[in-house]
Amino acid sequence: MTVRTTRLRKSDAKLTLLALAWWIAGSVVALAASEARLPIIQNVGVIPVQWEGSASAIPNKDTIEQGFPTAVRSTHRFRVLGDELVAGLWQTERGRSDLRDQYEAQAFMGLTVNQREGVLTLTARLMDPALKTELLETETVTTGWLTDASPQQITDKLESLTYRIINRLPVDVAVTSVQGQFLTLSGGTEQNIAIGDHVDVVRSNIKSLHPANGTWLEFQTKPLGTAQVVDTKSTTSVARITKQTYDNAIEVSDGARISAIASRVKFARLAANSGLKDAGRQDTVIVSPLYVPGAAPIARSVGNKLAEENETTPDPEQTNAVNADYPNTESKPSASPNSAVKPNENQVNIDESSPNLWDDISKEAGGHRLIDYASLSAGPLLWRVSGVGIAGAASKFPLLLMNNIGANVSRTLIFKIKNDFGAKLLAGSTAKGRFSGYEGSTRIYWEEDLPVVIGGIVKGWRGGGVGHIKGLSVTGESFGGGDWVSGGGFIGLLGTLPASLLGDRYDWSAEFTLIPLTIGRVGLAGKWQQIQSAFGYHATLDTTQYRPPQMLAWGAGIDIGNEEQSLRNDLRAKFRIYDIHVIAKYRF
Repeated sequence: MTVRTTRLRKSDAKLTLLALAWWIAGSVVALAASEARLPIIQNVGVIPVQWEGSASAIPNKDTIEQGFPTAVRSTHRFRVLGDELVAGLWQTERGRSDLRDQYEAQAFMGLTVNQREGVLTLTARLMDPALKTELLETETVTTGWLTDASPQQITDKLESLTYRIINRLPVDVAVTSVQGQFLTLSGGTEQNIAIGDHVDVVRSNIKSLHPANGTWLEFQTKPLGTAQVVDTKSTTSVARITKQTYDNAIEVSDGARISAIASRVKFARLAANSGLKDAGRQDTVIVSPLYVPGAAPIARSVGNKLAEENETTPDPEQTNAVNADYPNTESKPSASPNSAVKPNENQVNIDESSPNLWDDISKEAGGHRLIDYASLSAGPLLWRVSGVGIAGAASKFPLLLMNNIGANVSRTLIFKIKNDFGAKLLAGSTAKGRFSGYEGSTRIYWEEDLPVVIGGIVKGWRGGGVGHIKGLSVTGESFGGGDWVSGGGFIGLLGTLPASLLGDRYDWSAEFTLIPLTIGRVGLAGKWQQIQSAFGYHATLDTTQYRPPQMLAWGAGIDIGNEEQSLRNDLRAKFRIYDIHVIAKYRF
């Protein structure tokens, strides 16, 4: 009995441990889901319509295949990649990797049509780059309806399905960059965003997942502050932060809600006519009236912008204010047909106490981090000096592959003006003796994105001024070194190499520097010779792993330099430098 009782207790213990393990695993999964940040979705690809069951024989297939990509584009919520490009790459893992790395696809939209017993089920999906379904919505129609429906009716059905799934997202656009008091948003004029619009910035986490299919079910949003749009382009806009819940609360990948966003306005109009219910949390949506040619213009206020359009007076039922749990959002009534619009009425109210240009510049200048990134470099630096009336000297290749170590920090001063500081120490041997030296450098420059990305690789440029202070001491040679200060300017390109080329995504930069000014002295045969004139250049190429902020990235680079110095007594010194280095870079 004792042995049997012991075995039962061991069995009970195993079951208890197993149950505990399952409970812990479930808790970890639930916790991970609740803490997962909603990803930025700015660029999407539309997968060709997939047919299942006996759907191959249904009527109006062409209308559905053409209508779904059109419906996705009509939302104007995302940048949509070319359909032919996506159709040729989405089916393989390598192809999807190319879409992600080269074309920055952050999600896919897909439609599956399944027919069984005369009933068609239309399933729209929002998927991640690995084709994992994140959101899912369905619509059911009969084969008879599809046979008799006009192309416009089918298009409307696809639009309502597409708007339902997209409007389940708790935010309208994402914050793609933060520069002091200014935000860049992943939406612009195509999304109906205009200068003056107010933006509610929130942080959205995925609160729970669907127990059956693992799709996003509920979201949790945390208010971070407000901003006002100050500049717009077709698919991006810039907003100035007007309030934050705490210092530096707003970060990249946070979300923003805009009441006039095109996708929600159109969905609200569809909902008023067909009884659709938005599955996601909504802000107040003011539906603009439909355009009717020949109608008298009506001034209307959407958010904080004034628009004058040829529109008819809206049906009150179509001015759909969808309930929201954002207490600071106010519903603004549309223009009444009986109210006379007076000149200068309904104009944008400008807060006279708002910051002026100097305030904006002051806040911008003080709103950046102390350091954007810091890097360390090390490797072999080879130099050679020769010339007229000079006995040549050169460094020897180091046995340990390193004879110098350097550090560099970079920060943003204001807007797109940046500043670098660098320092380097070097020590090694020559054919007859040894050398040691130092170098300090500073740069101030403008960095800008290119208006057109070249091949998905070249994305921006930078250019500005550079200054150096150098010292070199050499023993055992007739060339004894020197001390000099030099200055010039540089221009460069930067971009990203896709993972398909090197197995990992790499950032790169290439720069060319001209140095027309040098002041200092050079030691020759125990005497100092003053530098009377000089001219030189440097060509630099660096590449480092692409890593998000607060992660260490590794890379390598090469610097090739050449400088000629004219000295007294018709002496000329020619310097050549070859610097090969590995890089450790940390982005703050």
